[in-house]
Amino acid sequence: MNSSPRHDTDELRAMDNDALAAVWIAAAAQVKAWRRHVDQVDMVITDRLDAAGALELPATDYRILAAPKVTYDQTRMTPLKELLPPEVLAEAFTPAHTVQEQVPDKWHMGKAKGWGKRFGAQVQAIIDHARLESPGKVKVTKRTPR
Repeated sequence: MNSSPRHDTDELRAMDNDALAAVWIAAAAQVKAWRRHVDQVDMVITDRLDAAGALELPATDYRILAAPKVTYDQTRMTPLKELLPPEVLAEAFTPAHTVQEQVPDKWHMGKAKGWGKRFGAQVQAIIDHARLESPGKVKVTKRTPR
């Protein structure tokens, strides 16, 4: 993947509109090609993580981690409405309501995730049951020398 010449801001300002558009088109094509390349590398890393059943791949100079995306099934949180007092629910729960259209129940998981410690195993089990994990992004960082 070759890179086209980079232009500083003054050079770009000096260009006529056609030249500027041509630079933009070339740069956008390069970004698209690099994005496709990064996606391919992500796919190979993900395949290796999956094959190893691992969350991290061994590497000397880099940390290569799976970074799964965590969401929560809102419907599985419903039993908490019967277990917790209304003032606690108000910290993280917005009941279904209508604005212009029906708005479903919504749980603020940043608050609700702490309830397991506060209210015990039954509450934690419901929160854990609602947890959904999907493939996220790959995270690669350079290791710092010791």
